[in-house]
Amino acid sequence: MKMKYVLLLSALSVLVIGAAFWGFKRHRDRFERDLLERARAGDVKSQFELAWAHQNGRRNVSKDWKAAFDWYSRAAAQGYAKAQDNLAFMYAKGDGVKKDDVTAFQWYQKAASQGDLVAERNLGWRYEEGIGVPQDYIAAVVWLRKAAEQGDGRSQLALALIYAKGRGVQVDHVMAYAWALVAQATGDQSSKDLTKKAVDEIQKQLTPAQVLQAQQLASSWWTSHPNGTKMPEYSKDGQQTAVAKQAPVRHVRTTARADAEGGIARPSIPRSRPGDRETGHWVKSVSDDGGMVALEDGSVWRVSGTDTVDTFTWLPTEDVIVCDGKLVNTDSNDTVEASRLK
Repeated sequence: MKMKYVLLLSALSVLVIGAAFWGFKRHRDRFERDLLERARAGDVKSQFELAWAHQNGRRNVSKDWKAAFDWYSRAAAQGYAKAQDNLAFMYAKGDGVKKDDVTAFQWYQKAASQGDLVAERNLGWRYEEGIGVPQDYIAAVVWLRKAAEQGDGRSQLALALIYAKGRGVQVDHVMAYAWALVAQATGDQSSKDLTKKAVDEIQKQLTPAQVLQAQQLASSWWTSHPNGTKMPEYSKDGQQTAVAKQAPVRHVRTTARADAEGGIARPSIPRSRPGDRETGHWVKSVSDDGGMVALEDGSVWRVSGTDTVDTFTWLPTEDVIVCDGKLVNTDSNDTVEASRLK
């Protein structure tokens, strides 16, 4: 009798497991069909998910680099930052497409302009190494800082090494140590050993007072950066005054402004020039890297050093004062060193 019950229970178990498996497979197949239909209909997130599945051989689809490239391309063309980032990676590695560092850079640039952290890091690294773009240490600092401020450990470590070597910035071992401590606290496992080595090596260059200063900078950033506070660009021992720069506050306009694309006429603003201080200017355009600023009077200004971190965020029609080799944005409260080109 017991044997009959055992056999019966075994048979029931097989039936239950089989039914569950069949139901799961049916649900999975329906999910995949729906995903494909949504992707074909132009849903950008579905296109990205389907590309990722083909790239990694997941979700009941075969690993297919060509199919992954195709779906990433469709999503990227619609401006989806994650797809642009992954498409750039495929061009950089030559996966599913012929290796092309220039095109990889261009797609990283599109994703980074939308605030994609991984793209910002890769863009900074490519500027630093001159891959797909002419080597530019200042631009490298700009993009690595953006990723570092978002909490990317590898970018934080890269900034530490940049300050230690003086690439794109002056040598500043206090700032190098501060960023190295932040990177260590972030805990990126892929660069854990390198981060520890950097911390130890940079510390050897500092006095006890400088170590304390760097520790205070790192600790202050950790507690305040969620509110928009940025790490200073230089320590108090640097050639420039260390000022922790807050996220720019955009003021509500009280006067009519021109819409650059809408064709609305901008009323002229009386310009005064007491001494070398010339008011009444406004931003016409800013280059992608923040290195060039054009004003409404046709003048073009080259921004120096890491001040491009500020001008990168300047918007058309913001008020500017020209004063003794400086541009003062009165809307974002930024002052930058600049030289007039024309």
